[in-house]
Amino acid sequence: MHVKESSLLYMKSIIILGATGSVGLTALEALYTLRDTHKVKSIMVRGSDIQKLEKIVKAFNIANVIVANKNAIAQIGNTNFDRKVRILHETKEIHDFLQHEKHDICISAISGIAGLIPTILTMYSCKKLIIANKEAIICGNKLFIEHATKLKVEIIPIDSEHHAIHSILTLNNTTNTCNTTNVKKLILTATGSTIWKNKILPKNASKDDILTHPIWKMGNVITVNSASMMNKVFEMHEASILFNIPMQNVDALLHPTATVHGIVQYKDGTSIMHCGTPTMFSPIIAAILYPQKYDVHKAQNLQQECELIRNRTFEFYDIDTDLFPLFKLARINMTHSSIIALNALNEFYVQQFLDGKVSFYEMINSIENKFEKYSKNTNIQSFQDVIEYHDSIQKML
Repeated sequence: MHVKESSLLYMKSIIILGATGSVGLTALEALYTLRDTHKVKSIMVRGSDIQKLEKIVKAFNIANVIVANKNAIAQIGNTNFDRKVRILHETKEIHDFLQHEKHDICISAISGIAGLIPTILTMYSCKKLIIANKEAIICGNKLFIEHATKLKVEIIPIDSEHHAIHSILTLNNTTNTCNTTNVKKLILTATGSTIWKNKILPKNASKDDILTHPIWKMGNVITVNSASMMNKVFEMHEASILFNIPMQNVDALLHPTATVHGIVQYKDGTSIMHCGTPTMFSPIIAAILYPQKYDVHKAQNLQQECELIRNRTFEFYDIDTDLFPLFKLARINMTHSSIIALNALNEFYVQQFLDGKVSFYEMINSIENKFEKYSKNTNIQSFQDVIEYHDSIQKML
């Protein structure tokens, strides 16, 4: 009898937090190519798109579905899920499940502060965390890193910029740790969105301008954050926290073609750039298989990878704060609580913009002006403090 070699391998179990979002769907695409060795066992979703959820559960034979939106439970009850599928929706049972159910890999793809508690809970029962949720990292800050260190959880970022830096810092490193001993500066890149491409001042930017990204395919919130450059502010803090390097040694440059995603400058005057196609597929599948390397063409038909640097221009520009006034916030020395306040303000006003209640210009001005008011130093000692302070800021808006 012939038995496939892959069937003799241990199937690694996966939980995806935020499986129906942009990053979550790309993670599922990546995992489908790895289905002989990796099994998506559990997913967490808002439950706002029941048809999409039903397709995912059937396609991947999901065992456990965590639904964060209680209003979706009635609709889910009418779907054609197999009776063996376990549906969790009560807060206590969700928390107990995340903390105790064993998974080999957690992919944290929930957007915003909502992803913090689910992510830290999975660390108790899962020792490899693949994370796209920058808000959990910057709001959790040193608490997040200390929690992971205490529980011996390996953190692998999948934002393209942090994936790039991680790849460079672990290059030829047999211990698979990020060595920053001889690093002078970490540089992240930004496309500048449509704002840079068309040189649109914030006061003249329409909603269509903001929600149309020239290169990346992303969800609405991250697309707005890209256009405002708040995404880059957060990513710089994320890099500082993840790679344990001072904020003054983290920078960002405009690179409109999105060919280079990260640069590491060394003290000896040399630099290493990391290039890649502008898709989340590659960072995700690389993180899943890390520290093993993979052949992207075996994983997915990405022929453009071979042509990556042919006929490409490598142009870099300083970030213009007339076009991106919020980028000035990257140069402010922030406390833990002030970063939480900034995220709370940003999440609130981005949603106001998406709901049509404020213009892009009003959104930017509100974030900038309110930050001066709410960026006081508050003692943050626990994850509960993080959530309560974040909530308190939004309740005052």
